[in-house]
Amino acid sequence: MSGRHKSRSHGCRGPARGPRLQLLLAIWGAGLVLFNFPMLIVWDRDIMVFGLPLLPVALFGIWAALIGVLVWASECPRHTPGA
Repeated sequence: MSGRHKSRSHGCRGPARGPRLQLLLAIWGAGLVLFNFPMLIVWDRDIMVFGLPLLPVALFGIWAALIGVLVWASECPRHTPGA
């Protein structure tokens, strides 16, 4: 054994650059804005959704949406044959 550690990139090459990096930074900024005090006031109402208060449902929904967008943005671009 040579002691070298191979990284598994699963076909992705190098770090995120260009538009991809900008997209990840935009998602981070959106999360920062959506979970900050002024936006939380919007969801602090006496409304029930599926028997639960609106604020926790909205926070969980925003959190889940951000994770979904991050998964989408973090996927490796598909390489087309001959390109």
